Amino acid sequence: MNLLVGVVLLAASLAVFSYSLPRGGKTAKFVGSQWEGYIVVGLLCIFALGLTLAITGSIAFIKG
Repeated sequence: MNLLVGVVLLAASLAVFSYSLPRGGKTAKFVGSQWEGYIVVGLLCIFALGLTLAITGSIAFIKG
């Protein structure tokens, strides 16, 4: 279960990150706003949590 949740969180954080990259000379709506720091920290926390859960789930899966 940890492995599945971790992979979903990793995929979601990577999708949000790729969506927020500049396209056509335009940046994301939150860039330059007061929420920019909070969004970046939240995105990194979700990525770290997903990575931790995926690694924990992988170890449990290998152990059996």
